[in-house]
Amino acid sequence: MHERTTLLVTIDGLRAAALGAYGQTSYETPFFDRLATCGRTYDWCYAETPHSQTLLNRVAAATLRRGSASVVAVTDDPALAGSTDWQAFENRHHCATMRPSRVANEIGQTALAATLADTADFLGEVRSTNLSASLIWLHLLGGYGPWDAPPALFAGMIDGDDPEFACEPIPPATSFADWQSPAACEARFAASCRYAAEVQSLDACLDAFLEAITPLYNDALDLIVAGLRGFPLGEHGSVGGVDPRLYSEQQQTPLIVVRADDHAASYTRSAQPVGVTDTIASLLAVTRPLPSPPDEGLVLESPGVARGMRTRDWYLRTEATLATEAEPTELSDVEEQPLAELYLKPDDRWEHNNIAKLRPDETAELLARLPS
Repeated sequence: MHERTTLLVTIDGLRAAALGAYGQTSYETPFFDRLATCGRTYDWCYAETPHSQTLLNRVAAATLRRGSASVVAVTDDPALAGSTDWQAFENRHHCATMRPSRVANEIGQTALAATLADTADFLGEVRSTNLSASLIWLHLLGGYGPWDAPPALFAGMIDGDDPEFACEPIPPATSFADWQSPAACEARFAASCRYAAEVQSLDACLDAFLEAITPLYNDALDLIVAGLRGFPLGEHGSVGGVDPRLYSEQQQTPLIVVRADDHAASYTRSAQPVGVTDTIASLLAVTRPLPSPPDEGLVLESPGVARGMRTRDWYLRTEATLATEAEPTELSDVEEQPLAELYLKPDDRWEHNNIAKLRPDETAELLARLPS
C-alpha cells in the first residue's frame, strides 16, 4: 500500500459563487466541477474574518500540527513567505510572483501558470530526495495576485451594447458610496468579466498542475481545495480590495474535499455553515474532534468593524459602531435604532433585503448568541 499524501490548496480571493459547483453558469470551471462530482462540497463555508494574515496563521498552525518535517509548504504570497509562521516549515519554497506588464495571450503565459510550473518542479525535487511528506500546503494569491488572464476568456460575456474597458494586469481596488450609480455599475461589469477570466485561468492551471504531480505520489493524493476568502465585485460598493464589513462576497468561500482511496465517492454536499480554517484544521487533524452541535451558529469577526452570525436559515450582521451608540431615551428611538441587519438564507445570497425590523424576535435571539 502506498503512503497517502494530502494536498491542501488554499486560494485567496476565490468566491464560492465563481464556480459551477456553486451555481455559476456564465462560464465553465470544469476542473473544480469535476472535483465536486467525486468529493464532498461544503455549500456554506465562510472565512471567519476578512483579514488574510489571521486566516493564514490559523492554516499554518493546523498544518504544523502534522510535524514540520513531514510538511512541504509552497506559496507565491510574499507576505506569507516573510512571516514568522512560514519560517517554521523545514521544507518550504517561495515562488517569486511574476509582475506582468500586460495581460497574457494564452493561459500558459500567465503568472499563475509559471507559479504552478515552478511548484511542480520543486515538488519533483523534493520527491527525488525520498522525503516522506504527509502534507503539501500550496497557498496561492489567487484573486489578489496578478490579473493577466487572456481577455478571450470573457469575450462570450460581452455584447455590442456593453461598455468598453481596459485590461490591466492588476486587480481592481475601488469603492462607491452609491453602488447603483452608472460608474459603479460599469466598474462592477468590468471587474466581473475580468474576474471570470481569472477563475477560468485558475481552473485550467490547477487541472494541469494536478495532472503533473499526481504520478509523483503514486496517484494516492488526497485533495482539499479551499478559497481563503472571497472577493467583492461591487455587491455593496466595493470592487476589489478587502471589504471588512462581513458581506458574503468577501466571506463565502468554496471548499471541496476528495479522498484518493474513496473509489465509491459521489457528489455529496454539506449544508451546515462552517468556518474555512476551522474545517481545514478538522480535516487535517490526526484525531478528529467531535462534531459541533447542529446549527449552533458560525461567528464571523472583523475587529472594530462588524460581527456576524450565520445559521442555516439566517445571517445576522451588526456593525461595531452600533454597540457604542448612546442609549435611546424613548421607545420610538428603540424601534428606529438599526441594531443589526438580518437576511434570510439561502434565499438572499448577497444580503440585499434586510428584514431585521420584520423579524425582531429572530434578530434579538441571534444578537444574544453573539459572544460578548
